[in-house]
Amino acid sequence: MEDILDYEAFGKDAGELKTYKSFGSREEAAAYIDLLKEHNIPYSAESPEQLLDSVIIGEGVLPKVILKIYSGDFMRVNSIIAQQIEQSADDLQAHHLNQLDNEELREILEKPDESSVEAVIIAKLILKNRGIHIDEAEIKSLRDERLRTLRSGKTASQGVLAICFLSIVFGAFLGLMFPVGGIGMGFYYAFDKSTDLDGNKYYTFDAATRKNGQLILWIGLPLMLIFIMWFASK
Repeated sequence: MEDILDYEAFGKDAGELKTYKSFGSREEAAAYIDLLKEHNIPYSAESPEQLLDSVIIGEGVLPKVILKIYSGDFMRVNSIIAQQIEQSADDLQAHHLNQLDNEELREILEKPDESSVEAVIIAKLILKNRGIHIDEAEIKSLRDERLRTLRSGKTASQGVLAICFLSIVFGAFLGLMFPVGGIGMGFYYAFDKSTDLDGNKYYTFDAATRKNGQLILWIGLPLMLIFIMWFASK
């Protein structure tokens, strides 16, 4: 499978690509890549196992392929997938989502971030096939509210934040890997970003968590320098 499309042909920077979907097998990813090629959509298909030794991380821990596209193409790709599924609607009778009741299918529509793009489209088609009225305006309103909730960020556990802080203050006596890990987690909580279904970036954590992450950094970095100087002088 070809890993990377020629970005220069599109006049864009490959660094702008955002994760669209992860796959457990190369065969599953290949179907998406063929779709992107067909519509001339630039992408990157990366294998984490090529970057990290599976002996270290363990088999089955990482996805086989991470597919990335430009954020501006998210909605376009979603639309293409929706058209393909709708054209093969006759094949949905045997789909496993038919085992769900109407409320469970509606929940998929209301929380699209918890399911795949395909699942959201198929859930809507199954409900229509059952004669269930889908209020598009209501679904859009619920989806928008869900996106606002996601974009407000998650709240990190105070216990985890405390562990990060303690690993910086006391962990250095056990080895520098502990404060380095604590600082790394502080950076993650302070600045990590996620991508929503429309390809828009937002801070993964809420304002309070980001503030605590920054506090860990402000305290951790000077302390680590002190620890390094102390170890070096011994």
